[in-house]
Parts: sequence; C-alpha cells; structure tokens
Amino acid sequence: MVRNFTIPYSIAIAFNGAEYDLHNNFTAAKMEFDFEKKSLHVRFEPWGEPEDRQPVNLIFEKIDSLFISPEILSIEELFLEELGFKSPDDVDYDWLTSEAKSTPLDHFVIALSECRYIRVSCKSIVASLGQ
Repeated sequence: MVRNFTIPYSIAIAFNGAEYDLHNNFTAAKMEFDFEKKSLHVRFEPWGEPEDRQPVNLIFEKIDSLFISPEILSIEELFLEELGFKSPDDVDYDWLTSEAKSTPLDHFVIALSECRYIRVSCKSIVASLGQ
C-alpha cells in the first residue's frame, strides 16, 4: 500500500513537512464511500485551539477489503484512539502493529472511540488538507 504520509507515533500522521495529531486535535467527521471508484474518504475536523487549522483527509484508493464497525454510526463524536496495521487474518483489535513492523500486505486500521474501527486494504492512501 502506497502512502504519502508516515505515522511518527500511533496517534498522528506526518506529510508535507508537518505533523498532525489526530487524537488530540481532530475528530472523525466524515466518511464517504464511492462504489464506482472503490474509494473511501475519511475527514478529520479540527477542534480546540488554534482555530485556524484545516481538516485532514485520508483518501483510500482502489479498495479490495473494507470493514467498518457496524455500531460506528451510533457514536455522536468519534475521536481517534490509534492508527496502525493488522495482518489480513488477525482480528484481535486489542493491539495494532506499528508502521515500522508492518508489511505491505497488512491492512490499515483507524481505531476510534468506544472500540470502533475502520479497516482497509487498498492500493494507496492519500493524505491532504482542506475541504
């Protein structure tokens, strides 16, 4: 899986020379799936200070496997708990593999509030800023 960002620690991503703490400074605000393109857009909206931050977007492209916790829609505010990886046959979400120990075949996992997960296997993930 090709990515334009790194995960310096399990709650942040880094790209374009900056680091974004998705756990402490953002909430998961949007999730949109495009069936034709087999892509998923997840947007993290800033909250708290400073107020001039832009949303962080993760676009998963050419998805071949996607799991979204069924109860994810019942949570009013979704906060990031952790980012990491899981091997395709591993469903133990009590721990995630770090970027340094992951393999190209691993799934990307976004762990959210109240043990909710988004798990994706895809060709690429693109991080960007803005609407």
